[in-house]
Amino acid sequence: VVKQYFMPEFSSETAMLQDLLGLMEKFGVIVSFNGKSYDLPLLRSRFVLNRLKQNLDSKMHIDLLHPSRRLWKNIYGDSSLQGLEQALLNFRRTDDIPGSLIPGKYFEFLQTMEFAPLKKIFQHNVMDILSMMAILIIFENIISHPTRAVHKFDKLGLLKSYLGVHWIDELVETANKLSSRSKNKDDFEIQLFKSMVQKKYDTKQNAADTWIDLLGNYSIFDPIVYIELAKYYEHELREY
Repeated sequence: VVKQYFMPEFSSETAMLQDLLGLMEKFGVIVSFNGKSYDLPLLRSRFVLNRLKQNLDSKMHIDLLHPSRRLWKNIYGDSSLQGLEQALLNFRRTDDIPGSLIPGKYFEFLQTMEFAPLKKIFQHNVMDILSMMAILIIFENIISHPTRAVHKFDKLGLLKSYLGVHWIDELVETANKLSSRSKNKDDFEIQLFKSMVQKKYDTKQNAADTWIDLLGNYSIFDPIVYIELAKYYEHELREY
């Protein structure tokens, strides 16, 4: 069910926000696209100006913009919502109104009270919600089953997403699963990233094992591996 709120006049804002609070109390999670930087700060301000208490900060918030950038920006070059629609969902909007024009159209309505031009805005909002739902499902599938994922994704970006929620064991396990036997540059970067996470969150011994593996089984040269291994021998084992 997609539910949209519409204010025919500014005096309706308090009633709308009260109804919104009642709806949000039924759910423990908020999903948005760039909501952390835009939507939620705006809502907080409107609640304050209307002298209403709100509990937005008590909700878990999944802002799809940031994990989308990690997973797909380097692959598709465009991590906007409509860009991901085309790349992931094979869907292209037609006769859609750009989001940047919507505030102006609303202010025009307040002057003219003509509803017809608002139809495209309602359609635009519905497509945003449905696209977010579809992308959330794809994202969840990749997070849960990366080796069986149908859609292309940035492997290093996935590991960074794990790190963002401190899934260290899952990160290490997934890094090993995502590495192929070809020992190519992508695999090297995955294992190097894993080693730095092991150094900070796991054990330095496990990190050292990964560095030794990188030196022995990869033909790629990166001085950071030698530097980190030398520091490990000096500081941890005292083997100068």
